Amino acid sequence: MVSSREDVKFVSHVKANRSEGELASLKRFKDDVKEVKAGFECGLVFDGFDKMQEFDIVEAYTMVEVPR
Repeated sequence: MVSSREDVKFVSHVKANRSEGELASLKRFKDDVKEVKAGFECGLVFDGFDKMQEFDIVEAYTMVEVPR
C-alpha cells in the first residue's frame, strides 16, 4: 500500500544515485487519492523531483518514533 503521507526514496538504476523527497500527490485514474492498495496501478507526483527514468526504483516509507 502507498499513502500520500509517506516519504519516498529514489534509486536510479543508471548512476546508483539515491535521493529522498516527499510525494506531492497520489493519483488513481484521474482522481487524487490518499492511498492505493497493493496490486493496483497509480500515478506518483514527486515534490521537487521530475527526472524519473524507466527501471528506477521508488521506495515509500513512514518514519515512526518508538518510545523507549
